[in-house]
Amino acid sequence: MLWHNTPKSPRGVVSAVEPRGIAGEIGIETGDAIVAVNGRAPRDVIDLRFLAADGRIEVEVEKRCGERVVYEIEKHPDEPLGVSFESDVFDGVKRCANSCPFCFIDGLPAGMRASLYLKDDDYRLSFLHGNFVTLTNMRDDEFARIVEQRLSPIYVSVHSTDPGVREYLLGARSARDVMERLEYLTSNGIRVHAQVVVCPGVNDEQHLDRTIEDLSGFWPGVASVGVVPVGLTRFQRRDCGIRAMSGEEMSRLIDWGLAAHARFRRANGDGFVFLADELFLATGREFPPLDYYGGFPQYENGIGIAPAFLDDLRRLRLPRSFSRGVSATAVCGRLAIALLRSASVELNRIRGVDVSVLPVLNRFFGETVSVSGLLTGRDIAAAVAASGGAAGRLIVVPAVSLRDGVFLDDMTLSDLETALGARVAVAGPSPKDLLERLKREDRGSP
Repeated sequence: MLWHNTPKSPRGVVSAVEPRGIAGEIGIETGDAIVAVNGRAPRDVIDLRFLAADGRIEVEVEKRCGERVVYEIEKHPDEPLGVSFESDVFDGVKRCANSCPFCFIDGLPAGMRASLYLKDDDYRLSFLHGNFVTLTNMRDDEFARIVEQRLSPIYVSVHSTDPGVREYLLGARSARDVMERLEYLTSNGIRVHAQVVVCPGVNDEQHLDRTIEDLSGFWPGVASVGVVPVGLTRFQRRDCGIRAMSGEEMSRLIDWGLAAHARFRRANGDGFVFLADELFLATGREFPPLDYYGGFPQYENGIGIAPAFLDDLRRLRLPRSFSRGVSATAVCGRLAIALLRSASVELNRIRGVDVSVLPVLNRFFGETVSVSGLLTGRDIAAAVAASGGAAGRLIVVPAVSLRDGVFLDDMTLSDLETALGARVAVAGPSPKDLLERLKREDRGSP
């Protein structure tokens, strides 16, 4: 095993303890820090799982008061300790050192949600949460660790397999060797899901053809490629050489992507290339049938969420009526208007339910930004006020626009409720989520 201590000793600070779990029974508390298991310092929750996968272990804990305690534990080898941590990595998140010309974070103004400014490029978060990484800031021993601990799948932002084009798009010379890195990972049994952010005039057309063909040579090691249009805000550098795709270019990309998917599916029984929902929503094109998405390998990348939403809507079982009745306004980015309006038509069939849909113009990031995930609390407040206010209505905001109850502009749910003088609720990305939230409101539940 490739264990090593970093110059700054890793510490897994406990954020929650399961009362009936091992940690709760032996006295580990919130705020304590796990510093070693069997004498080794875990760098992250992955190391912790490996180190704790024995029937007899010693866990060294630094208590909140500073005291060090060693617990001797006998357990089933697969039994977890029953703790959660403030961060999944204990030795610090690996930060991105690239200078992508279309980077969302590099152009952010001050005063946004604090977590936004952490530009991570950490392979461990890729394995644990599906974050996309570039592979440009990794040492050989870290690639070896991925293979040794079977950290699969890994999600990789490729963008282009042409060395010069990829160097330009990532702003780093270390980006040029992506093919060698992918060869190492896939030949050692690591599964990769790749993405290409398409920048018109840079990595599209013949460049995109080459990228897809190169990546297909690693199939099934490279299991899927998500094709996503570049997203730009008003804070991006105007001289970056990157522009947004036109509707016509998006439509051509859809035609190309559907043909590529069909070609790979005929050859391998797997579509391999998957197009972002945004392309279909922005152009008004019909989504492919649900079986196009296979096992939804890039769902978290915005590929398959919208068609799954529509399929869930068709299957949704609605009550005939609500006992108290609910009036609600569901807000969304302009890209999701059609989806939410379809949902509101069905939900309004319930006696006692009145759901309206309010698309929010994104004034903060720019009016061309239409996704719900980039809505700010202030833009939502302004849109609700301009629509006639929120008196007597529940305002439902999309969960994707918040993290830990905070919008991108550092406004909280409580701040929004105060600004509107109304109750604000959060719903997830499915019709069932919205229905369940309305049911809770009908029952008087918070």
